[in-house]
Amino acid sequence: MQRALPFFEDAEALRRLGTLYLAASLAAMASFYAALVQTDSAQPPALAAAAGVGLACLLLRLSQKAAPPAAEISVVPPRRVAPLYQEDLLLHLGQLLYQERPGQGGVGLMLVTVQHFDEKYGGSLPDSVANVVRGALFRDADSRVFEVDERSFAVAECRPDAAQHFDRIARELQREFHRRRVSSPDFESMRLTVGVALAGGGPTSPGDLLTNARTATRLAEAHGRESFFRRV
Repeated sequence: MQRALPFFEDAEALRRLGTLYLAASLAAMASFYAALVQTDSAQPPALAAAAGVGLACLLLRLSQKAAPPAAEISVVPPRRVAPLYQEDLLLHLGQLLYQERPGQGGVGLMLVTVQHFDEKYGGSLPDSVANVVRGALFRDADSRVFEVDERSFAVAECRPDAAQHFDRIARELQREFHRRRVSSPDFESMRLTVGVALAGGGPTSPGDLLTNARTATRLAEAHGRESFFRRV
């Protein structure tokens, strides 16, 4: 009896056996109807069909009881998208510069840096703050979001109105930060600075754009501004 117990806890085995008995019972019922037409009595096939259907229903019911509840079934989480870092940003900038055509406007790089004045956060940002920055950039920029370091994020685009486009994104991001300071303590000690580097149409490398975006960020901080634009 003990050897048979694990079988009755195996929902898949019970389901398969129940399905097999159900198929056999349907075959027996077909035989029953054929015998009923040919002879006056078909008691043995009828009894076999009835017994088979009953056993099949019992096994299928046991398989349902053996299966875990829906809430307990483990669900494999979706695969997370790998984050994009500085090396990926430089490759992306190289592609934009290579594909740039006259009349399309210059390539622009926007670097968003968040400074905090609370020692409890160390060198990194709270997840709540980082998620707001990423979410706003994903929503407003036509670009993938790159993590340059633990406190800086970047987007890069090639469009005729790159300067105006990045200015709109920067303003909306600052407004979002100001709104968050009212309701979330994580944002009280945070300051967001935007530095934008715009290619002027001459020979420019991805490294030059990134260097100038960092310079624009430092100039914004030095002059107490929320953003600074610099043309290469």
